[in-house]
Amino acid sequence: MFATTMSVPKATKEILSSNNTYLQAILSGIANYTALAQKIKPDVEKLTLSSVNIGTIVVAIKRLVDNLQSEQGVDMLLVAKVDYPIVEGVRMSLTGSMMDVDFNELKFDQFSVILDEIFEKETNLNYNLFQTDKQIRLLLDDVEEVRNIVMKASKKFDAKIKDGLSKITITVPSLG
Repeated sequence: MFATTMSVPKATKEILSSNNTYLQAILSGIANYTALAQKIKPDVEKLTLSSVNIGTIVVAIKRLVDNLQSEQGVDMLLVAKVDYPIVEGVRMSLTGSMMDVDFNELKFDQFSVILDEIFEKETNLNYNLFQTDKQIRLLLDDVEEVRNIVMKASKKFDAKIKDGLSKITITVPSLG
């Protein structure tokens, strides 16, 4: 018996319409089609039983989005019994020139000295702090003064610095 295969557009539609996150991203207009195509490529290849080019999946995603944005596409989703609410007001921002500083096994009181030094010089600093019991990770703007402070701290406290990063922030409005 021969296994039935699916076309790339049909496989793409099935995968995207069965995943609320993917569907919300494409309907909200915040999805990067190439990144999404790379993410779903293994699943598309399983359904089509063949190797598939990323560009082909991107085109399938674009056509699906165009269809969904028409009234006919919305009806197609309802017929398929995919009933996901569309979240309006989703915003995305991209911040470049970020650096990631990874402090391993650093006590928080030692780290607070570094933070005091940084915030003493920069009051409007854009940063995120992630802490576990074995690690403190600081994601912050790559400003020259801050970079100098962090470089000194990284030598003193054995930190690893990754620079040239970007941060994407997605803001979803409250549903309540």
